Amino acid sequence: MKPHHHGQGSWDPWPLLVTLSYTTFMEPKHPDKLHRLFILSVALKGLNALLEIVASIIILLTGALTGVFSIFFHSIESSAHTQLFVAAYLFIHGIVKVFIVIGLISRRLWAYTLAEVVLFLFIAYQMYEYTFHDSLWLLGLSIFDTLLLWLTWREHQSMKNKL
Repeated sequence: MKPHHHGQGSWDPWPLLVTLSYTTFMEPKHPDKLHRLFILSVALKGLNALLEIVASIIILLTGALTGVFSIFFHSIESSAHTQLFVAAYLFIHGIVKVFIVIGLISRRLWAYTLAEVVLFLFIAYQMYEYTFHDSLWLLGLSIFDTLLLWLTWREHQSMKNKL
């Protein structure tokens, strides 16, 4: 679906959002419960991605790793350089996940391979960090990402078998 343009420099995201919402939540009920779990997991990953982007903007605007962010970054020194790094990390991490989520929801074959590689790298990095920080948050996120990796692999195999 091509984006609709209403004059120069103006883009209407509504048709894309309607398509993604329909594909994700209103498609005819798929008989496979694991497929529905895959769709739900991808939607949650997309929500997480949007929250990371918002968090990065809040960190840049406020200049502090305070409040909710201290839960996740409690062991990080709150210098200007560190704040910029965390904001950039969250923003890039969020953008990559949004790109992958849109590809998966749109059922693009390339998105499955990309998601598998990126999820594997996220899990490896999170487990590396877990060895130093012993964070239940990282462990929980890694378990969720492992489930999503398996569901993505399963969906990918199903898509390839249909070709």
